[in-house]
Amino acid sequence: MRRKPIVILLLVILATCSACTNAATQVETISLEQIETQKVIEAERPHAKEAVDKNKLPDSLKEEGPEESVIDAHVEHSAATSSDEIYRIESFGVVKDITAGGLYPAEGIRLVDTETEQELWSMSPGYYVQSYLWSPNNRYVAVYLETRISGETFVVDTKTMTKIPLPLIEQVRNSLKTNTTVNESRPDPYFRFMNWLDDDQLSVTFQWSGTGSDGYEGIYVHNVTENKLVDITLK
Repeated sequence: MRRKPIVILLLVILATCSACTNAATQVETISLEQIETQKVIEAERPHAKEAVDKNKLPDSLKEEGPEESVIDAHVEHSAATSSDEIYRIESFGVVKDITAGGLYPAEGIRLVDTETEQELWSMSPGYYVQSYLWSPNNRYVAVYLETRISGETFVVDTKTMTKIPLPLIEQVRNSLKTNTTVNESRPDPYFRFMNWLDDDQLSVTFQWSGTGSDGYEGIYVHNVTENKLVDITLK
């Protein structure tokens, strides 16, 4: 009869241990499920964007800087009045069909009577650069015009209102006592007036490109009244 309480006590202890084991197993199972669920939640949660290094972007996506400022083309005008203030020579107008170096060429050049503003002589076009030099007696005015790759000087006679051409490459070459060459594709000739030596004689500097590395430059003196090359010097 005394063994029954002992047996009952053992059964109670075993039942209690079994319940504890099941509870621990259940707790462990729940914990594992929670961990796996947390991992899934973390995987699905959007991550904060990392700072973008612009240097690692492909060129097609990099931000472009401001574009270079575009130079607005314009025309440059010039004018010169004779010392007796009877005549004025000037460029006028603009040709916008062509441009070079940010410049439009002038429409033309004209010689006017300063009192009446009447046009006495004119030519066109006026090219990109113009400069003028009156002779001491104001009969002649030397005109220098410049294109993109050349420059030329001529004279306007106010007595006849005509243009007097001055020597260019071929005339200068024929007058020199030495052999010279010409770069046929790009001679780049520049003939620019220097100064009037008197009422009739004008000094002019010249230069042009020869073949290969050859280049020529010098000075000549031209008698405008006699239309004669007086002197020439090759540097």
